Amino acid sequence: GFMLLTLMALHRTQREQAALGEAHDAIAGRIAVETQLHQEQQERMAELSDRLHAALGDNYRILRELGGGGMSRVFLAEEARLGRRVVIKVLPPDMAAGVNAERFEREIQLAASLQHPHIVQLLTAGANADLAYYVMPFIDGPSLRQRLVARGPIETGEALSIASRVADALTYAHRMGVVH
Repeated sequence: GFMLLTLMALHRTQREQAALGEAHDAIAGRIAVETQLHQEQQERMAELSDRLHAALGDNYRILRELGGGGMSRVFLAEEARLGRRVVIKVLPPDMAAGVNAERFEREIQLAASLQHPHIVQLLTAGANADLAYYVMPFIDGPSLRQRLVARGPIETGEALSIASRVADALTYAHRMGVVH
């Protein structure tokens, strides 16, 4: 009986070790893939940063990437001459094919045409070879999501005030032909 139990325990331990080995191999493989993807992302970022510097010259110093959307990347930068923080929205070359470039140009034209106290203004725009960009003021502070997480639900009066300002800006934009 004792020998049989010992053999069963040993067999179970060997199966568990084999399963652990397989899990370890899977994790190691996933880490290798993630490392490769991270490296490729860093290389693309460095290439984009070089192109962005070539397009902007010494006028702006890129501080960090803030994020990106479906067709663009957004960077926090410092405007060298005035020492102010700005946001630079870029259409990277790999996203500049056809429709995206036209759409980005329409976005620039549209942003430049909107002059309203509750809409962030476009400061400047440009393009260098295959890299289009525009610059807007950086509005420091938390996003609505960050605000909700940090402090909980917004009180009714504040919510109505925010909604009123957003509605005012959307009404203006709609009058200017923008459908959002």
